[in-house]
Amino acid sequence: MMNIIERAFELAAESGSVEEVKRKLADEGYLQVHAHLAGKQIRHEVLDRLNPRLVAYRRIGSSPDQPDLPRRRVKSSQPS
Repeated sequence: MMNIIERAFELAAESGSVEEVKRKLADEGYLQVHAHLAGKQIRHEVLDRLNPRLVAYRRIGSSPDQPDLPRRRVKSSQPS
C-alpha cells in the first residue's frame, strides 16, 4: 500500500475537496485519515493539488469559467 500522503496527493488531482480526498482514502482502507490530513501545512498542500474544475465554488455566480457576479443589495425592512 502506498504512503497515505502520497496517495492523498494523487487523489487530490481527481477530487474537488479535502473531504472528498479523505473519504476516498478511507474507502481504500487507509487508517486515521483525518489525523494524517489535519495539519495546516498538509491540508494546504492537498488544497493546492485539487482539480479546479471539481472544486465546489461557494460564492454565487462563481465558476472556473465565469467571474464572480456582483451581489444584489437587499432592502432593509427597517425605516431609516
